[in-house]
Amino acid sequence: GLGACAGKNNALPANAPTVTIGMDPFEPYCYLDSNGQYAGIDVDLATEAFSRLGYKVEFQEINWPDKDSLLQDGTVDCLWACFSMNGRADQYQWSGPYMYSRQVVAVSSFATTEDMFAALRKGYVDAVCGHEALLAGWIDTETIAYRLLDESPMKSELGVAFAKGTHAELSAALTQTLEQMQYEGTTGRILEKYGVDAQKAMGGDE
Repeated sequence: GLGACAGKNNALPANAPTVTIGMDPFEPYCYLDSNGQYAGIDVDLATEAFSRLGYKVEFQEINWPDKDSLLQDGTVDCLWACFSMNGRADQYQWSGPYMYSRQVVAVSSFATTEDMFAALRKGYVDAVCGHEALLAGWIDTETIAYRLLDESPMKSELGVAFAKGTHAELSAALTQTLEQMQYEGTTGRILEKYGVDAQKAMGGDE
């Protein structure tokens, strides 16, 4: 079934409204920790940002292909799950971008770039492309040696998606709050806690 878990809402009054956040487990952005609690960059950012706006948060794991219908019927109020704004600007009411994720390529460390492309042409898979933070963690656990290529094919703008035509005031206030959290260093501290380079993630390093 769908799992739901409230964030840390200690400072809010008991009657504070709740925002339900649809998420898809994706380390280090959003995942269940060893205690069965939601943790990660997006969880910490969402809990802090919505708390400042006077909202409790509840995270609900969703079947990601169903995200649009769940937004439309109000099952979830927004999507906050390492969701890229790139190419979707007109599909949702966005807050953000709150950070950037480089899309990088991991290759077998035994292969040169030329070897990799030759293998790809033959139909073998010697490379994986994805979010930098995710692949960096994956490489740490792999027994086969991989390395990340320095060249980044793309930089994703990560945002918070509300259903198009809804929550205009809340999404605008959330964007402002996220900018304030970046400015004062809160976002950077959360990113560093999960081992992500804050300067790169906040767009300071191309």
